[in-house]
Amino acid sequence: MDRAKIYDVLLDKLFANSLEEIVAAAAELLNQHIVVLDTSYKVLASWPHELIGDLYWDAQQKFGYVPEENIRMIFENKYPNATFEGISYVDWGNVNVPRCVATLQYRGKAMGHVSIYHTGQNLSVEEVREACSCVEQVLKVFFINNNRIATSNNTVMSAIISRLFLGQSLSANLTEEWARASGSELRGKFLIAAISAQSMHKSIFEFLTSRLSSVHKYTASAEIDNYCYILFYNMQTEAATSCALSRLKDYLVFYNIRCGVSELFEDLDAVQYYMFQARRAHKCQSDDKHGPLSLYRRLRTDIMLDYILANVAPVNFMHDLFLKLIANDKQNGTQYYVTLLAYLDCMFDSAEAAAKLNVHRNTLLYRINHIQEQYDCSFSNPAFMRDLLLSSWVFRRFEAVGGDCETAQKLEPKF
Repeated sequence: MDRAKIYDVLLDKLFANSLEEIVAAAAELLNQHIVVLDTSYKVLASWPHELIGDLYWDAQQKFGYVPEENIRMIFENKYPNATFEGISYVDWGNVNVPRCVATLQYRGKAMGHVSIYHTGQNLSVEEVREACSCVEQVLKVFFINNNRIATSNNTVMSAIISRLFLGQSLSANLTEEWARASGSELRGKFLIAAISAQSMHKSIFEFLTSRLSSVHKYTASAEIDNYCYILFYNMQTEAATSCALSRLKDYLVFYNIRCGVSELFEDLDAVQYYMFQARRAHKCQSDDKHGPLSLYRRLRTDIMLDYILANVAPVNFMHDLFLKLIANDKQNGTQYYVTLLAYLDCMFDSAEAAAKLNVHRNTLLYRINHIQEQYDCSFSNPAFMRDLLLSSWVFRRFEAVGGDCETAQKLEPKF
């Protein structure tokens, strides 16, 4: 294989500034099938335009993109030898044609991907690998010259958003530079999503942000301190917010990733507070009834209680009445403790509490009255009920993160 000839032919096409011409020239010269994808795995150029009986190639020709279920299998490492860096020769066994794949990178950022399908037998595996290296180098020059770096990871925008996420204010010059680079003003309302960088490969994050920008084009992203942050801006309507979060949730479910989301905000100088919200929402253990999308506004109380439990043993918050009821129930086989908790959980709604316990409302009222008489307390006393409520919330949260009543009583007090 003549590397010099490959470069001569492709560089000649490079000056024509046509990606399709570069790919077609390479495919014909090498007698192989070649496809170039962007970071969201949409086809930018391919040659020749024909079906070859390969799952990936044929899908790209039919639909113009790689099906998401196939992308997920790559990310989950279900295909051996697939890599995201350097050049790899891949033969996954479940497809008809092995291929050489490479990610086109510039300053650590993915710009796209190129695959050379080994359809022609005129080249050995090593020769296909070498050819892929040549094609990769020429394509990188083309991408850089044509500024085809993914929108949310554009070098200028990435530098500006990283500066913002690191707590530095943006000058008027930087906001103007942002507008020039992105074609839009960086204005509210804003929303921040946070995903642990350890929970996914970098390529998944780049793919996810690229796809999200097609739903809500006003997005920017950066990786800071082991977290991948996505900033949604220009969230002017509730419909726009709902649409963006719905699509984000779809991708999170698809790739089995958890994500924390801040509240909406309008002051970009306060971005650090909302990054904190997104991180805490991500870390907060919930009952998953809302799926992988953890919204700070829904978890605010749990997050507050987590801070308390991280510093003070739950026994310090257990109301004396709870301890007495627990001891009484254990000795007599009664259910006064769970009855009171249900009553508090339902904010003193006896009908709802009875339904929760699957007992008659009269039975519940009898137990509630018995507790007041037996322990000389009044549930009509606002201060007393406030203390009971706070105590029950702390203990409920302790249970939600894996604790139990007996453990809570045995823990050493923290001061």
